[in-house]
Amino acid sequence: MICNYKRCLSTVVIASSLFTAYLNDSPAQAIPNPRISWTLQTFSKKQKNFEVTVKYPVFAGSFASLQRLNSKVRKIAQRQYRDATKEHLHDRSRPQEPIGEFTATYEVDKVSRNVASLNCNIIDYTPDAATSSAEIQTFNYTLNSLRKLQLDDLFKNGVDYEEVLKVISMGKLFATTNDAAWSYRNCNYAIDHFAVGEDGLILFFTQDTPNEIVHVTIPIRQIRQLMDNSLANRLWTVRTPADSDGEQILKAESIKKQLAIIAIGTYSAMIDANPSNALAFRERGKWYKELGRAEVAAKDLEEANRLAPE
Repeated sequence: MICNYKRCLSTVVIASSLFTAYLNDSPAQAIPNPRISWTLQTFSKKQKNFEVTVKYPVFAGSFASLQRLNSKVRKIAQRQYRDATKEHLHDRSRPQEPIGEFTATYEVDKVSRNVASLNCNIIDYTPDAATSSAEIQTFNYTLNSLRKLQLDDLFKNGVDYEEVLKVISMGKLFATTNDAAWSYRNCNYAIDHFAVGEDGLILFFTQDTPNEIVHVTIPIRQIRQLMDNSLANRLWTVRTPADSDGEQILKAESIKKQLAIIAIGTYSAMIDANPSNALAFRERGKWYKELGRAEVAAKDLEEANRLAPE
């Protein structure tokens, strides 16, 4: 599943007499845990030439650790606000000309007794810039200790999770954007921005044109056998992978072969869309070589060199 986060004009602000504050401006929203709900709180500050607005969640429920989570999220939001106001609201170089707005909007991906996973979509716009800039920040914590979760915490030792996630997400990105160069470029960056979703692992990417945040959801059943059993069992309820939706269930003992099959399918789709795509031929040739298909690999690499000699 792939979605675009559209630009939302909202940001984090400190509640004090200096700011206009709109509290609890959204109805309580239930997370798929009957004992946890959340509301959005908004703090905003507007000057003649710029506006800063911040919306962040405040959780309510029976878990004592939620108060500590609220405190942590509020501190992060305040820090974002201070940085934005320092950079923008004190700029009076052109007081007669509207400059724009900085907005940061929090989304709740998952909160349960074991994990809190949030993302913050930041849009920074000034009329002087050709386009607004989009940025995503993600926050993943174990709820009992508020320890920050890293991707390598989720996977078994020895699993090259970056390669796994890049191969899967590239296919999903290309299927939606039909932009081979962008999909390849983004999936070869370090995967820094992820969230724990209800049914899978969410990866975030920045799309330049249009300037939006794109997210890809990798179903947990597809990668479950590569993950740390103890932690995965606490984060997701899917324990027995089922291939009901046609996804290939990845297994550590055959991971290279499985990734090669997925990657070859993606690069073949890129070649079908653009037969002059030298990059797709070159990468497909490398994956054919991984499968031991030397003759087919050589033909792809030869075609890649014909189209774009190295």
